[in-house]
Amino acid sequence: MVKLLGGEISVRSEVGVGTCFTINFQFKYSDKKIKDEKTEKSLDSDFANKYPLKILVADDNLINREVANGVFKKLGFQIKLVENGIEVLETIKFEYYDLILMDLHMPEMDGFEATKEIIALLGANRPKIIAFTADLIDTSKDIVFETGFDDLMFKPLKLEELESKLVSIYKQKKN
Repeated sequence: MVKLLGGEISVRSEVGVGTCFTINFQFKYSDKKIKDEKTEKSLDSDFANKYPLKILVADDNLINREVANGVFKKLGFQIKLVENGIEVLETIKFEYYDLILMDLHMPEMDGFEATKEIIALLGANRPKIIAFTADLIDTSKDIVFETGFDDLMFKPLKLEELESKLVSIYKQKKN
């Protein structure tokens, strides 16, 4: 989130004393509305009409869910949000989704286990599943793809990358 807003974060820690996180942002103030043409172009509210997809987002972090919901809403999508892999499995029992954007590390059932279960349940008729994670320090990319994920995206969400993946999934769905 800090990087997404153009800020910096640093950590200072001392054993037995505590940890201090410092977050710096630089804001510019203007009486005039500042327009970022690149952002306005990326947030095409008609995007969902051009590339209609049914999307499920699984993330245990409330802020991550709200950011994802906001971005998808600005693109014209109404998405389903859940907090863990168990909720993913319950949700897909009743509705089909074209895409599941899945956090890897969630309580109760993580993204790895949920993806294995989806593949076992739905086989080739399953939704596309994109791993969505802040880092892969503890996990290699190979494990992500060996598990059965179709793709991988890193947090924070990059609009151009997201749009590209959505277009690709839509085109695969049509064929």
